[in-house]
Amino acid sequence: MAKQLLAAAAGLAASLQLLTYASPLMGQSNDQRAVDLLDVVATARGLGTTPVKDGGGAPPVADADGDGVANDGDSCPDTAEGEAVDSEGCSVTQREAVVRQVYEDEVNPLILRADGGCTNSGCHGNSSAPGGLELYGAGTPDSTQLNYDSMIRYINNNSADRLTTKISGGLGHGGGTRYPTGSTELATISDWAISVEALPQ
Repeated sequence: MAKQLLAAAAGLAASLQLLTYASPLMGQSNDQRAVDLLDVVATARGLGTTPVKDGGGAPPVADADGDGVANDGDSCPDTAEGEAVDSEGCSVTQREAVVRQVYEDEVNPLILRADGGCTNSGCHGNSSAPGGLELYGAGTPDSTQLNYDSMIRYINNNSADRLTTKISGGLGHGGGTRYPTGSTELATISDWAISVEALPQ
């Protein structure tokens, strides 16, 4: 049977002027050469490759969470089943979780810091805070969440650029310069604020 397949495949390849492709197949078993030649012909005709039990043809694309984005390009490899994702394989829920975590780990400590934070100036620690940006010190219960919600509202109602410009002392900021332009602290806050703007509304 293998010899018959080989002969048929070779005949088809020759008719498509692809017989020269068979030369690299020399040395293989008749069975494998027959399958490989059939693959050549099928590909030339736009039919794809034939299934091969022992690993022939293109390997399947690995997509562990089944979101349609291959593992090697998936920034969020554990997307819940059925959630829509962006081109990087992340759902809105996952993006929001990352933004929240970065705020807690990197931004809120800067907001609370005594030497440059925004809760020790007397401006933003009350209900009549400028721009509605109420911020709370670490002694306030759930201050991290309160500050996060307030910062998100401010960015959504204004812009990331306005927030960072104010923090760097621009636009007549009553609290002066909290973190200067070019500082790593301001860059951290700016990067985070821009990521907030990128979230779907």
